Amino acid sequence: MTEILLVASNREKGPLPVLPIGVCQVASAVAQAGIPVQVVDLDFAKDPHVELRRAIVEHQPRLIGLGIRNVDNCDHDEPKYYLPYNATLVDAIRELTDVPVVIGGVEASLRRIAHYDYWSDTVRPSMLVTSKADLLAYGM
Repeated sequence: MTEILLVASNREKGPLPVLPIGVCQVASAVAQAGIPVQVVDLDFAKDPHVELRRAIVEHQPRLIGLGIRNVDNCDHDEPKYYLPYNATLVDAIRELTDVPVVIGGVEASLRRIAHYDYWSDTVRPSMLVTSKADLLAYGM
């Protein structure tokens, strides 16, 4: 059994794929503390929900950390918005297990309180609320 499963949720590949540096740094610190940890990177998964479910069933974690690096692709010509996608990952986790889900990463840190959302031109609640996770870890 794995104590902690860390999930790099980023799916953006343009102009280049993004390495899950933050998730890997957290995994390294956790492993150095002697806690069994596994990482799953969803960037190249054919179906991220299938890959996430496989990792949960295989590793049976007691806590799942979800790294949120991008909420959009920063492309004004063909915009993609990823917040709804992140909530579907938490939903997929909840279908299989009731372990705590912690979100973190740059975007979670920036959106830990109510914030202005450019795409909807509204003030949105904390990402903790919209993601449906149990805890939001923030910082640099």
